[in-house]
Amino acid sequence: MGRRAGDDTEVRMYEVHVGRQPILDGALETHGYELLFRQSESARAADFGDAGDQATSTVVVNTFLHFGLDQLTGDKLAFINITRPFATGMLPLPLEPSSVVLELVNSVKVDDDIEAGVQRLVDEGFRLALDGFTWDQGREGLLDLASYVKIDVRDRDRTWLAETVRRVKSHGVLLVAERVETLEDMDACLAAGFDLFQGYFLLQPKVLTTKGVAPGAAGRLTLLSRLSDPDVSVKDIESLVAADAALNYRLLRAANSAASGVTRRIDSVRTAVVMLGLERLRSWLFLMTVAEHADSHDAQLAAAATRARMCELLAPKWPGVAPQSAFLTGLLSRLDLLLGMSMEAVVESLPLEESLQDALLTRSGPMGELLTAVECYERYDGRPIDGPFSLDQLASAYLSAVSWSSVLFQPPSRSTAA
Repeated sequence: MGRRAGDDTEVRMYEVHVGRQPILDGALETHGYELLFRQSESARAADFGDAGDQATSTVVVNTFLHFGLDQLTGDKLAFINITRPFATGMLPLPLEPSSVVLELVNSVKVDDDIEAGVQRLVDEGFRLALDGFTWDQGREGLLDLASYVKIDVRDRDRTWLAETVRRVKSHGVLLVAERVETLEDMDACLAAGFDLFQGYFLLQPKVLTTKGVAPGAAGRLTLLSRLSDPDVSVKDIESLVAADAALNYRLLRAANSAASGVTRRIDSVRTAVVMLGLERLRSWLFLMTVAEHADSHDAQLAAAATRARMCELLAPKWPGVAPQSAFLTGLLSRLDLLLGMSMEAVVESLPLEESLQDALLTRSGPMGELLTAVECYERYDGRPIDGPFSLDQLASAYLSAVSWSSVLFQPPSRSTAA
């Protein structure tokens, strides 16, 4: 059987790493730092396979919850890569806009969702950088939203560089020459009129390492389940976080990283919860979950996300079921596979409402009936499915959920975190 939530207080220490490469101006003064995913202290480049979104999540979590942004960048800007789910809002960015530049990786295809997502981020106060910009990517429509445009200058002749700089600068952006590898590259970029410079000729990325603490899975899920309750209070959350030393530590770090302009340090869970707010707290916890699932198979994570989303989509017209609770129930219903533990142990470790327990263990009650209908559709064998929906409506919800989760776990090209 699993441990009860209040017993999940063991702190597991591990090393965390962030690569940091300076971005310099023409006087070779530091303008900012690009923060990069690194798996080890000796790594010279990113090696994340297909887990690009996990790489971004890991950089954000490690930067803000382990190192602290001030320690990594001081008073300079932090350039952080974002993939499609972050640009469209499907994965959260619980960051202070004034301190970071969001760098849209060059593998992201620009479409209506990306344009709308980028506009939203800019409206929220974030600065945008377009990574690896060329004229054949369909990114011209984003130039007026960008503050920085980064151009890979390797193997580019001076005429092309000068013309590209002239055209792009007409949009009022700062031009960053990236992959400056030789003195000849630097001379060509200066002559072309670039504003900022980044590359191995100047300074190689440095991998910084510190010790991190990992909250227990049960503690994280307990807090998520309580956050899904519309009646949860600050006092409730305070008591839950205080019971888990690692969660306590991370929450204080998250709040301090968000406390831009606050003169006093945040030193209590209550102050941290008030500072972050419930939505920001949900975002941090979800981001932590994505970042720490390195050992989980992407197909299992995607299946869990698909089921959760389908339950949420069907809930508004399913009597007695709230969408927020439906999403959590769908997610938890596959947790036994993800964590390698029995569903009885999962339920025992979480202080779930009785209706959610019944749904997960016996598929009873309105929530259990909804979950059963979703599971029946997943393995559809031609027999009728009980519930207030037609087969076409179930199919529509399923396809929408698959689309949502496929974007969430979309693998980028390997160049996105180089």
